[in-house]
Amino acid sequence: MKFSIETETLLKNFGWYAGRNIDITQYLEYYKKEGLKINEVIKDFLQEYGGIKIIYPHHKYENLTHDMEINPLESAPYKNDTREYYELRTGEYLVPIGNAMGRHMYVFMSFSGSIYITDSDYMMKLGDSYINSLETICKGNMGEEIEDIYDDEEE
Repeated sequence: MKFSIETETLLKNFGWYAGRNIDITQYLEYYKKEGLKINEVIKDFLQEYGGIKIIYPHHKYENLTHDMEINPLESAPYKNDTREYYELRTGEYLVPIGNAMGRHMYVFMSFSGSIYITDSDYMMKLGDSYINSLETICKGNMGEEIEDIYDDEEE
């Protein structure tokens, strides 16, 4: 799948180009140190999009923007038990790939290439692949909300 012209233009404005292939050695060392597994989908994504900070339209307000930085080294701090909680919600193994909204949100990618953003309780799946996910975010959409697994429990 190719990007829409709008998304491709936006990504190019922030340093992306077709065939981009950066050195991700630092990212791989970080994942190894953290005890995280990654696969070829995540490696390919990071080689092409790693190090890019995307400024994209706000999902509600026309004159505002949000940002997403694709850089595991700059991912918002998290704990493995927090990541495991997100995995329970999504049913997928998740790897931190960056941050969003001024470092207030975690950005994770699954082995399938889906990208998720979350601030703890609020969690969104941007798409079923990283192409769909980038298309969603670059258009200022928030994706599909993932329900909290504890919402139905009595307090």
